[in-house]
Amino acid sequence: MALGLIVGVICGIICALVADSKGRSAVGWFFLGFFFGIFALIAVLIVSNRKEVEEKFAHSEMEQHRLREQLRQEQLKNEQFRKYTQVRLDVHDRELDIDTRHVGPLFDQNNVQPALPDTQQSAEEILRAGTGPRAQGWYYQQQRNAIGPVSFEEVRNLIQRGTIDTATRLWHKSLADWTPAVEVADLGLELDSG
Repeated sequence: MALGLIVGVICGIICALVADSKGRSAVGWFFLGFFFGIFALIAVLIVSNRKEVEEKFAHSEMEQHRLREQLRQEQLKNEQFRKYTQVRLDVHDRELDIDTRHVGPLFDQNNVQPALPDTQQSAEEILRAGTGPRAQGWYYQQQRNAIGPVSFEEVRNLIQRGTIDTATRLWHKSLADWTPAVEVADLGLELDSG
């Protein structure tokens, strides 16, 4: 009987120490070890470590908080960049006298031609206003994309460098439609050149 009591106390102490290291109740596991001996010792070794679980949960909470804050910061940056871009586009629109906020896609889905910016002025009014062929606001097609705006001189330089040729379609608000470069009179090109 005394030997059973000593074994029970030893198992109880071992169970209490292991349970305490795992964040469990030392007193409860002492009594379980005292009464159930080796079975309680096996059980306390199998049971999960509450300290590790709480530590992982706290780390997960901190990581989630950090990620939420990072996401919030990215959203703020994104919103600031969107506002900055919109201001830049508005300035660009005012310079070109167009409104890109209410324009649909640049391409007509049927014939894949870039859409023309809407203009209420006739070519004569535009020329009289000093925004004629030598002004800014030229666009050219390259692989079904509308590139621009560029200056009239830049269009000439692109043709001279061979970046675009006389068949490349150009658009400016002084033109009625996308027009091959050779047909733009002010470029001074001839059909057999380029």
